[in-house]
Amino acid sequence: MELKPHDLVQIRGIDELIFIQPFPDWAVSSLTKSPFVVVRRAEPYNGYIPVGIRGNNRGERFAAWLSAKHPLAVVTPYSLTDPSKWKALYISSFPPAVDCLLRIKPILDQSGYNWGPTGSTGFELTTGSMVLKASSDLDLVLDIPDKINFQLAKKLLCVLQRGATVRLDIQLNIIAGGVALQELVNYNTVLVKTTKGPVLKKANDIWDMDCVNFR
Repeated sequence: MELKPHDLVQIRGIDELIFIQPFPDWAVSSLTKSPFVVVRRAEPYNGYIPVGIRGNNRGERFAAWLSAKHPLAVVTPYSLTDPSKWKALYISSFPPAVDCLLRIKPILDQSGYNWGPTGSTGFELTTGSMVLKASSDLDLVLDIPDKINFQLAKKLLCVLQRGATVRLDIQLNIIAGGVALQELVNYNTVLVKTTKGPVLKKANDIWDMDCVNFR
């Protein structure tokens, strides 16, 4: 089973995880309520997949590793783009981040790239756990298999921001790793998230990096 960064993985419990630091109480509560972990962009550990556990607050994040043999189910961001499935979670109205997603979905569809929600929005749409707040950003990932023209990237960001009603945090998955779209169109040097850690690179050079992160 091929797992990629941002995928959400359903597990049976903490016994399927290995971890270095003591397991915090909030992480136990989080997994009891919603037994899902998110795949991290990091090096495997003795063949185990790097995953993270999220709590209710931004500061509640815990790193662990999971055997690829254990997942009950895998939910990718790209499988969370059907509004009819979102509506089943909410009685009356969408939270602001999901409402924003509905508004900009046509733009994302027209981009031609594979895309999906991540972060709190992806987690809530997958698990049904109400973790989104009124102030939550909308986190998105776009798969960019080939070099993208900077002007087209800037135009895409401008159109998305114009239609957005909450702050957007858009990650591009390129062969070398993960790059923030906002950085790519605004700076000559960008941070590339790789499995070996973050690397600062000239924006024009990120397409020539040979560190492939998708196993």
